Amino acid sequence: MADAHARFSWETNGKVERFFGSMQVKLHMFGSIGEYVEWYNTEKPHMSLDWNRLETPEQAFYRKWDKRRKLISKPSYLGGDR
Repeated sequence: MADAHARFSWETNGKVERFFGSMQVKLHMFGSIGEYVEWYNTEKPHMSLDWNRLETPEQAFYRKWDKRRKLISKPSYLGGDR
């Protein structure tokens, strides 16, 4: 479990502020906050991840999770069987 400093650091706060700043700029392009969040996590590549593969947060999650657990079922559009 991460300690309190790691969960509430200025670095984490900056990431949260960046997310909400981006959301305010782009929200008019979506029908709801939920649609924006889905796009942000499943379609928008993030430079902090594997930029050479234009990796999204969802793809990074499954890539990192698969290294730890081989039993997860990925969605078919990510090369899985569900």
